[in-house]
Amino acid sequence: LKFSWLTVLLRRCIAMKVQPQRHGAPAHLAAAAAVATAHFGIWKFGALGYRLLEVSTSALLPACMCWVMDPAALAPLFVLLWLLPAALRAKSLSKVLSYPLLCFVVDDVSLLGLHPTPRAARLTYAICILRTFVLYSVIPLGGEWSPLPEVIKAWIVNWKAVDLLNASLASEGLPWYMGVVWVSCVAGVLVLSLLWVVVTVAMLGAGRCGSERNETLLKQVDSIGEQVQAASTLEPTECYAKLKEIQSQNPSFELASLFNTVGPAWASVLHVGMDICNVGTLILHGSWTLAIPLAVSVCCSIVYFQKATFGRHRLLSEVKLSLQRGLCTEHYLEAVRSDKGVLRIPETVLKVYGLPFADKLAVRGHGRGNIALVAKLVYTDWVPTGLRPALRGQEPAVLGHGHRLHRRQRRAGGEVRLHRV
Repeated sequence: LKFSWLTVLLRRCIAMKVQPQRHGAPAHLAAAAAVATAHFGIWKFGALGYRLLEVSTSALLPACMCWVMDPAALAPLFVLLWLLPAALRAKSLSKVLSYPLLCFVVDDVSLLGLHPTPRAARLTYAICILRTFVLYSVIPLGGEWSPLPEVIKAWIVNWKAVDLLNASLASEGLPWYMGVVWVSCVAGVLVLSLLWVVVTVAMLGAGRCGSERNETLLKQVDSIGEQVQAASTLEPTECYAKLKEIQSQNPSFELASLFNTVGPAWASVLHVGMDICNVGTLILHGSWTLAIPLAVSVCCSIVYFQKATFGRHRLLSEVKLSLQRGLCTEHYLEAVRSDKGVLRIPETVLKVYGLPFADKLAVRGHGRGNIALVAKLVYTDWVPTGLRPALRGQEPAVLGHGHRLHRRQRRAGGEVRLHRV
């Protein structure tokens, strides 16, 4: 009965109806990326840097604080300041649980003003700043100078991690540099989080929090997006030729290639396979507190992937089709997001929390891996248009599979009934 509540939670998560999010259409994403590159140049990486700071503050900071405070003691704070605001903004708790990325970033905003339908985010950013200072306040509670009674400290402090840190710093059975690595990680995350707070306060004071529209650039996005949409309704070879014409007129427009299409697809499948092996390893070592959350995240990612591509066997065909026509299909993008949006952030948090309990080789490898995952996640999904843009007046399913619609129209003699699966 010790883990009965965990068993019930796992069953509910697996049985939960996981639906792919309605992200932006591929035509709009490609057009927005082209306009952002042409207009902002290298300055668009400022948005990348801000999003990287945002992820570090929202995900890595609470993971590092779990080295000081017991995760069970921080769980109510996570529900109150992370899960609940995200559910209210998304107007659905199931969406947030099936797409955990929404807990750690502010969606429906664009720092470059390229989101067609942005939403006000001042209150959400204010909550993010508040929870940052709340996490800062828990640091003194775990030290010897803590004003809390010993009984409460014994319950809320993560003594296992604290004892490992003290033993490493005192060179008692553990390499001294491991303690230095842990302290350096915490210090780095604290500095980055403070920098994010300063930048965000300045943005809010200036009245710019990503909910503004750049009408001039959006007109360019709509113009290119309409051309890309029209091309996506053609056969793959004709679509590719038309997109090459668009690229000749807009040199910053990027076609789907082996590097930006095959790489992410292969990495997402490989990543899920590696995490399945990690779950087995954690179970064999008796690390149930890490194995169960990681297993739930992997299951949600697989379910999301299944619903996005209608089966693992379809990913290869979606990749092939994306390369043939030069534009990623909607199902391909959703399949990649099943890894980036569902699995990578929870896995990163669990890996960072588990660093003090890993050997020295795992510490170095996991540290580099987490930084690379977060940087790639921010760059590929959030720089151009925010998290969930949508081409106005268009159905993403049509834009993602226009050539199939064209074939069905020819076979059916004209009228076609579309189904959103």
